[in-house]
Amino acid sequence: MSVISISQHLGCEVNLPKALKGESLHGLPPYARIPAYCVDDYPAAPSNWMRGSATEGSFFVGVKAGHGLWLDFNSCRQHDHHVAVLISIQGVNPITGKPLAGVKLDQYRENCPVHNVPFQGGRYCPECGYKWPAQNYLSTTGCADGRLWLDGFRGDDGEVRQYVFTEETCRGIAAQVLGDTRVFAIGVSFFLSVDPKPPRPNFGGVLRSWEPPDMSSFAKQYKTAIGTDSGTYYSADSAMKRMMVNSHVVREAGLNAPVCQSSHVNEGFVGLCHEIEATQLEIAAGARIQQETGEDPNPLSFWREKPESTLFINYLPDSEAKLILADGKRGTKRDGALGGLLVGNV
Repeated sequence: MSVISISQHLGCEVNLPKALKGESLHGLPPYARIPAYCVDDYPAAPSNWMRGSATEGSFFVGVKAGHGLWLDFNSCRQHDHHVAVLISIQGVNPITGKPLAGVKLDQYRENCPVHNVPFQGGRYCPECGYKWPAQNYLSTTGCADGRLWLDGFRGDDGEVRQYVFTEETCRGIAAQVLGDTRVFAIGVSFFLSVDPKPPRPNFGGVLRSWEPPDMSSFAKQYKTAIGTDSGTYYSADSAMKRMMVNSHVVREAGLNAPVCQSSHVNEGFVGLCHEIEATQLEIAAGARIQQETGEDPNPLSFWREKPESTLFINYLPDSEAKLILADGKRGTKRDGALGGLLVGNV
């Protein structure tokens, strides 16, 4: 699946572009979507991975060391409520750079939450020596249309450092911040506004919710102008470019996993191999990318206190992901509750 979700319009897409190089300020990496798979469906998935529930979904993706990562939440804009997105990268909030202290939304407007001293101009804390973000989450109310995404750990104002998968423990941000208490997964919690979004009237006078624009015509023009090289990086002066090139960029990191052809996969099959033990990769902070995390203009009371749903994104080398996929899905009765009963046409 492309959009990871357990409830309508609350999900994300995972992108795995090549890591950016150098210390210059880069534009946005291109789309490089990779598929995600439900952990509960695959018996060979590691037993220490979270399993899903009515409000929590657990998925896994195959990744490559030395590749970047960015998470796209723009599908949330189709929800009939405003949406706030709280992210954990191995237990670290990528916007604050601090350990995630509970699954709750926080704002930082007057005092430093670490030293409890008043901010100076621009939310600058003299004790920390840097400017704090306005809050610890992304939101549809704080990010411009089409830009509800995050490519890395927040650095200076208007910049992030690209998420990069690495085998070097010393480079992992969570390894440096949390040490042995870190986890090897990404968590995403979705919070809804207390009230639904006001509907927008169309020209015929019928009320309807917002719908995303059709980018197909723009994409054709943009393809002619810049070509389709998936290794090309685009300027951040217009996030619209990322939207335009979407349907034309080659998926450089797709998993061409073998499909299990066994005829009894759906008839109680329990697997061909033992449970996979996932290699533990760290997520480092790489090159600088020009990107705003946005400022929510609303008070915390604008949002519900508890998340509507939470996603756990487990990651492992794509060679190991292919083994899990090749082992096949868990067995289910072909006809559900009717399995074993006399059914079918006479």
